[in-house]
Amino acid sequence: LADWKLMPSLMGVLVVLALIQLVLAAVLSSPWAAIAAVFVWGVAAFATVPGLQMRMMQQAPDAPALVSTLNIAAFNLGNAGGAWLGGWMLTHGASLRALPVAGAMLLNHLALLTYNIVFEQSDKRRVRAVFSKLVSPNVVNELLQLEKIKLGGARTRITVFFADVRGFTKLTDVNQAKTEQYVRDHNLTGAAAEAYIDKNAAETLRTVNLYLAAIADQIKKHDGTLDKYIGDCVMAFWGAPTPNEKHAVACVRAAIDAQIAMHQINQQRAKENERIRTQNLARAAAGQELLDELPLLDLGTGINTGTSIVGMMGSESHTFSYTTFGREVNLASRLEGVSGHSRIIIGENTFRDLERYDMQLGALCVEQPPVKVKGIASEVRIWEVPWKSFLPPGTPELSTAKPGKPAAH
Repeated sequence: LADWKLMPSLMGVLVVLALIQLVLAAVLSSPWAAIAAVFVWGVAAFATVPGLQMRMMQQAPDAPALVSTLNIAAFNLGNAGGAWLGGWMLTHGASLRALPVAGAMLLNHLALLTYNIVFEQSDKRRVRAVFSKLVSPNVVNELLQLEKIKLGGARTRITVFFADVRGFTKLTDVNQAKTEQYVRDHNLTGAAAEAYIDKNAAETLRTVNLYLAAIADQIKKHDGTLDKYIGDCVMAFWGAPTPNEKHAVACVRAAIDAQIAMHQINQQRAKENERIRTQNLARAAAGQELLDELPLLDLGTGINTGTSIVGMMGSESHTFSYTTFGREVNLASRLEGVSGHSRIIIGENTFRDLERYDMQLGALCVEQPPVKVKGIASEVRIWEVPWKSFLPPGTPELSTAKPGKPAAH
């Protein structure tokens, strides 16, 4: 039992069922007694089981006794119905004493099958609906194989990842100013002005979504849980809902691949900018309006490992999500804030896990001067992960002086 406070309720159920067993002894001699027994059995089950379930959900949300109670209810109702069927058959001339037992087994099987379809399959559909967009298909399949999934809230050791697309805020401000200037210069009003503003807003959103999608792909590739998007920031974590003792390694590997993905996107856009600049030379000579170059954005990443509260938060009738919170989560966010541009900063707990589970990766990390972050009294030791060491051979560096690249976030 998950909670001794549930003992009186469980004992009450057992006492009622024991008394009903005495009534069932009359099944073989009278169908009316069998009908009465089934009625009393049903009333007892439906009067006690729902209340017991409510107490379990309040006092022990993850108690396996909840599922056991539902199974016992189905089992007992099946036995009651089977006993009545067997008694009815004997009363109407059947002479085989095994018929009550056969009837009980048959209806018990049907009751448990119904329970499986109604309750267990419903739970699996709910798990798939909640997690299909948060984690990789592999993690969803692992979840469905578990006997018990802790979604009600539990303290779990996890690794938390925050990644912010640097330059997006400045890009938004620059684009808004250019859009307003274009509207004034071309005397656009009414629907024409709104259409041009919407067009540029959609282009800005496509740009940030391009980068955010690349980050999310790497999170799922390394079996992380995509928690949420916070503006141009991505939050994810490893170690829940499926256990993984090497969650710190998986998280750091995902962060490295996310930086590489950002770098590759910027390479493609830099090549496109070369083509645009060539076109602009011809357009300028012809007195035509110049084309805008594509902005190149980069990523600042903060990672921390520790024990946090993980579970479903919110209301099923409104917004309901699987998330995590606590001191270690806040520290990961603060480390993202000090990571700057194109850097991965990890906390001490994450570094120690790398030393334990991936010594080669841990040996590459470079300790940085301790930092003072908001909400933490003492200075925090940090390490930088040199993700550029993992770039494919021959990958060129990007010039920081390229036109169109925002200088700061």
